[in-house]
Amino acid sequence: MSEGKKPQRKRAQNFSEAEKITLINLIRQYKDVLENKRSDAVTSKDKDKCWKVIEQSLNNSVFSTYNIKI
Repeated sequence: MSEGKKPQRKRAQNFSEAEKITLINLIRQYKDVLENKRSDAVTSKDKDKCWKVIEQSLNNSVFSTYNIKI
């Protein structure tokens, strides 16, 4: 039965160890805003701004580019 099936490819790694450390450090910088439990418009805009800054900073510091979708 398994004849004709292509062997599965091994998945590529999402982030390198250096990229993970960079991302964690960036998130720590904005922890207070990102972990804010409020859900009003101002807080949501602040969180969006933080994620965009994190995205730009991560893309500037690594070889691959990432698009963080919210």
